[in-house]
Amino acid sequence: MIETRPVPLPRNRILTNSELPEAELFACAHDGDLMRVGPGWASIAEPNDAPLRAEAFRAAAPDPRLIADRMTAAWVWGAVSRAPRPLHACVRSVARSSRPDPSSVVVRESTLAPGDVSTVGGARVTTVERTSVDLLRLHTGWDAAARDALSVLLAAPGAAERVRTRLLATPRAPFTQHAMARLDTVPHADVMPALEALWPQAALTR
Repeated sequence: MIETRPVPLPRNRILTNSELPEAELFACAHDGDLMRVGPGWASIAEPNDAPLRAEAFRAAAPDPRLIADRMTAAWVWGAVSRAPRPLHACVRSVARSSRPDPSSVVVRESTLAPGDVSTVGGARVTTVERTSVDLLRLHTGWDAAARDALSVLLAAPGAAERVRTRLLATPRAPFTQHAMARLDTVPHADVMPALEALWPQAALTR
């Protein structure tokens, strides 16, 4: 009887072209073994949920200072079906002297309030509320995709009013008036139970 050694499982659920050549990853997807998850790939047996998408962000942006925000955060939370290219991330303003700047990620400096960041799938992501505020205040990139993402992010009961209250609390912040006007144009979407549970995200927030 031949003794076989068990195949070691990968430490992460996300594969990138650092583990396998891009052509081989595409071939595995063509054979039905892998699915695309943003900038990475995962087994089709994995649930395509927020932790998996957050892991894909972390694989592309491993620097622990990077926080998924704007449309990348919306993608992690399931409000859009595809991750933006390049990914969107921010670093706290205190990190400006050594800001990471990977080519696959657009990085900006941001002032974050306590409770604005959640930890999901080992990655840091702006909360649904903070993501909503950031999208409403976009200087560039405000389009139908951002508005549709907001319709999902704000679908939970009371979510839009919480964001409105937050905007009113900082009237001198950049683009607040634009954000207030945009909030009134966001269409209503039926809330998904999984997304509704993310308000207020007390269990995830650090």
